[in-house]
Formats: sequence, C-alpha cells, structure tokens
Amino acid sequence: MCEVAEYPEPTIFMSPPIHIHAWQLAVEMDFRTEVTNANRLRAFLKGNKSVTVPRIHEGLSTERMIVMEWIQVRLEGGTSSVCEPAHSLH
Repeated sequence: MCEVAEYPEPTIFMSPPIHIHAWQLAVEMDFRTEVTNANRLRAFLKGNKSVTVPRIHEGLSTERMIVMEWIQVRLEGGTSSVCEPAHSLH
C-alpha cells in the first residue's frame, strides 16, 4: 500500500524562477522595443502641437543603444536645455 503525504499550502511568497527574471530583464533592456514604441507614439500624437517625440536614428540605434534627435526645450520666459549636444548628426 502507498501513502500519500499531504503538504500545507505555502504561506510565504514564492518568487518565479530566476530564468524568468533574466528573460524579462533582457526584454526590457532591448531598446529596439523602445524604438518601436517611440515611432508608435509619434504616429499617435501626430498633429498634437504641445508634445514632441524625438525622431530615432534607426540606422545608428541597436538593441543596447538609442540615438535620437536633440530637442531644444522651450520654457516660459526663454529657451533652456539641460546640456548642449556634443555634436550634430546632420
């Protein structure tokens, strides 16, 4: 005769396996997804004059780096930017 052991339900949170976290991190860190999202957002906001989505230089962007256009920020009372661009791609 065989005995079946019964175990109580776990009372602590059991984290998913590490490989799932590694996969999710890899997906989040793939900037090609962000390029796609930026292009979709630009298309969605087309015609909206109050929001500017920077254009992506897709030929220079990779899964680990995004290269996008410089946008000068205009604030009330003048023009401001956090820093000056190191160089122009044009």
